[in-house]
Amino acid sequence: MGDRRNPESIGEAALGGVKLCSRFGHRNRDRAAHSRNWLATIFGVLALGAFVLVAAAIVADPTGQSFAVSDPDGALVAAPWEPIALDELAQRHLTNSSGELSSIEDLVRRALLLDPLDSRALSLLALVAERKGDLARAEVLMSLSAGRSWRNPTPHVWLFAQAIRRGKFEEALAQVDGVLRAYPEYRATIFPILAVFGIDPRGVAALEGALAANPPWRRSFLVEAVVNGANDRLMTQLYQSLIRSSQPPTALEMKPYLDRLILMGRFEEAYQDWRAMSLQDETTARYPYNGNFKAPLDGLPFNWVLDGVSGAEIQITAAPDRGNSHVLRVEFSGARATLSRVGQLVMLVPGSYRLELAVKASDLRTERGLVWQISCAESGTLLAETDPVRGTAPWTDLKVKFSVPSSDCRAQWLKLIIPARTPSEAEVEGEAWFENFRLIAETTRLGG
Repeated sequence: MGDRRNPESIGEAALGGVKLCSRFGHRNRDRAAHSRNWLATIFGVLALGAFVLVAAAIVADPTGQSFAVSDPDGALVAAPWEPIALDELAQRHLTNSSGELSSIEDLVRRALLLDPLDSRALSLLALVAERKGDLARAEVLMSLSAGRSWRNPTPHVWLFAQAIRRGKFEEALAQVDGVLRAYPEYRATIFPILAVFGIDPRGVAALEGALAANPPWRRSFLVEAVVNGANDRLMTQLYQSLIRSSQPPTALEMKPYLDRLILMGRFEEAYQDWRAMSLQDETTARYPYNGNFKAPLDGLPFNWVLDGVSGAEIQITAAPDRGNSHVLRVEFSGARATLSRVGQLVMLVPGSYRLELAVKASDLRTERGLVWQISCAESGTLLAETDPVRGTAPWTDLKVKFSVPSSDCRAQWLKLIIPARTPSEAEVEGEAWFENFRLIAETTRLGG
């Protein structure tokens, strides 16, 4: 069992280093003549941030023997041959800046005599060599320590920092990959450091290679550090590289990326990346996509999304009275209901269109009914709204015509809406079924 201290507190300095990197890079973006010195400084600050992880990794209880850790002096009185107590005592002396390096070395050597496979002892001996200024010996010892155990993160994080300092991004990722697998709690500190790799093409290439291998931390990194990060260019590069890889992004990985592009108004780019991930058949070019609900729902915005639903249960099910065709069934409980985003994003060019669908209702009690709306994703301008659905009705065709304007409407949302004006009007009970959605072009204006 390795160090399990809170990585957030130990990572403050590392995160501060990353912020310094961002400010430094912003000020020097146009100073090509100083790019080499700039990168050297960036790598140095990144390495400093990584060294903070060393301080976190080298403390406390690698094997769970609490007495040897909490009172190493007492433990050594009872059991002078206990290597964990020797390591812990050496660590405490090393943490104390006034500790005698020779006494620390003696303690560590005793631990190695008792347990030649003691990875922690080797890493402590390496830190002593580093403090003495012998970096070559420190690296040899850290490499030996790293080769003996992944349960001791110290050598791997130390080697990670050294690789960053040298601009060896692939080596750095090879070291930190094991740490992230063994110690997921370090992600909040390590991810911002990895995100700064995006300032250098070599760092981007290394990230692409590491992510293409689909490590278990990939989804967390993509969402937390890439999609929610500040480097949009890095986000695009990494995702498009993964889309072309042998292990492309999953729907759970793609959803936050596409949502971010849509939020930024980059509709065409989001649509093309979604198409690249979808089965290349003619149905992906029809609107709405999956209008008969035969394809699985994956939560992506260009397929059907069922987000932010309360007071209702929504599912795709078979309709026996329609030849067991697939339908969208919505059952309301009678409580106040919310349908935040039930629908699909489409990309219609300017022109005139007709929305068609089939609907059935069963004892659907609602003051204002349910409606399907088409609106511009950019401006929110309402383009069309179907007749309201309420009460009990057999399968009925709904049709509504609308026009897509030539400006501020590059993408459109087709959504199921409860057009409530007051909280009481949002109280809905009963069931509704929908199927066979079609958007039919009557005229288009491709030239705008």
